[in-house]
Amino acid sequence: MKARLWAIAVAAAVLFCGGASAAEYGTAEEARAMLDRVIVAMKADPMAALAKFNAGDAEFRDRDLYPFCIGADGRTTAHADAANWASPFTSSKMWKARLSEKRS
Repeated sequence: MKARLWAIAVAAAVLFCGGASAAEYGTAEEARAMLDRVIVAMKADPMAALAKFNAGDAEFRDRDLYPFCIGADGRTTAHADAANWASPFTSSKMWKARLSEKRS
């Protein structure tokens, strides 16, 4: 559980930076607020929270900010774009293969 929370924390804290407008990307403060919501949701009901993350629930999706969970074994258990994958519980190798397919 702690590894999953760390994965969520890292994912939510990563922001794009540079010359982009504020309307296009979330701010550090918005990322922190999202992280706080993610932690509360995971502590309250982990399975319901993962389902919301996978569904791209508006509470957990704001422009370029969204949580995703990757376990220590490399398996993705939650991602806002999960609907485009065969299973949200796909391995990182499968993830990379699917990304390569989509880019081709």
